[in-house]
Amino acid sequence: VLFDAADGLVNPTETALDLINKRIYWSDQDANQIVRGNLDGSGTPKVLFDAADGVNGSYGVALTIFGKFIYWVEFGSKQVKRGNADGSGSPVVLFDGTDGLLEPYDIAIDQLGKTLYLVDSPSGDPAQQRILKGNIDGSGALTTLFDQADGVDNCFSIAFDKVANQIIGSTPDLSLARADSTGAAPTEVALR
Repeated sequence: VLFDAADGLVNPTETALDLINKRIYWSDQDANQIVRGNLDGSGTPKVLFDAADGVNGSYGVALTIFGKFIYWVEFGSKQVKRGNADGSGSPVVLFDGTDGLLEPYDIAIDQLGKTLYLVDSPSGDPAQQRILKGNIDGSGALTTLFDQADGVDNCFSIAFDKVANQIIGSTPDLSLARADSTGAAPTEVALR
């Protein structure tokens, strides 16, 4: 065990690794925090951003390759945010409900392509579940890559495979699926 309740964890939901600097980052949904700790479990975790910074229902997290920025989604506030990975400064809202976000759950980053991928999966409404694509700096509009017609069915986690230029999604029924990250030639996103 690296960190536990004695270290302030309430309900950690997602993690991101910075292998270069040997750090682990996580979102704590119920504590409304974005936190960083040493990958070997030493030291005290550092709260980078919390409710005082506007964190509300944080869930998925992603990190840029060299650990400069951390990105996270908040289904509580229906926002995608970016902050400095060292906790300095204030978080920036990249996308929110005015951009069409309904209930974002996870995020993946293609740093070289300057793109982020989101799982927007409103509970109880399969017709609105989708995978979105947007610019890493928050400029422009979010576009729907895949939705229910493409097989999105209760997707809650996403990763980016930079070698194959594909996104990988997972569902609660323990299935994984791949799809082209451009939205061309879609494969089934959720397999049963």
